[in-house]
Amino acid sequence: MTELLGRRFLSRSCLPAVVMMLAAMTLVVGGCGGSNDGVPQGRNVSVSGQYGPLQIVLSAFTVYQRGQIIAATVTLTNTGAQDVFYEYGGCEEYYVPVAADDTPEGQETIYLRDPTYDGCGGGIRGQRLRPGETRKFYVQWDQTQNGELVPPGRYRLRAVFDAGLTDASGAPLLPTTENSRATTPLEITTF
Repeated sequence: MTELLGRRFLSRSCLPAVVMMLAAMTLVVGGCGGSNDGVPQGRNVSVSGQYGPLQIVLSAFTVYQRGQIIAATVTLTNTGAQDVFYEYGGCEEYYVPVAADDTPEGQETIYLRDPTYDGCGGGIRGQRLRPGETRKFYVQWDQTQNGELVPPGRYRLRAVFDAGLTDASGAPLLPTTENSRATTPLEITTF
């Protein structure tokens, strides 16, 4: 009988209080939402493109809070059987344009940059990738354009290899149109 009365008491009078107490503890321990200590949300997604023997991969998380640093990785890998040589201007051998969802491709005005980027040094630079060799670059964007925070929404990123491939003698291997050198777009969302 005591057991039966205890169950009835718990189920009618204490249960709402227990539920409220657990909910309050969850808010105190887990927080109210809103902050995730700067950790991107969503999945880490990779998109790729192939430019002759050069594979270009762009990786980034898909969801960020407004104003949070958007970080991405650009990976270049020689998937061919011979050394690949490339020359590029005094800036970087790749670029990562960002576009709002409604911006036509090719009209981007924002670019993710290496955080240590200090501008173009001028002159022509050259690199060589041996078969299977990989180079990684880390880029960021602080979600600003012309010093102003961009509105929350959907944005497209893509990595574009900004150099022509050559053989050991310097002869061009492939045409250098931008679309042939780019990854497919990677969509991110800011809120």
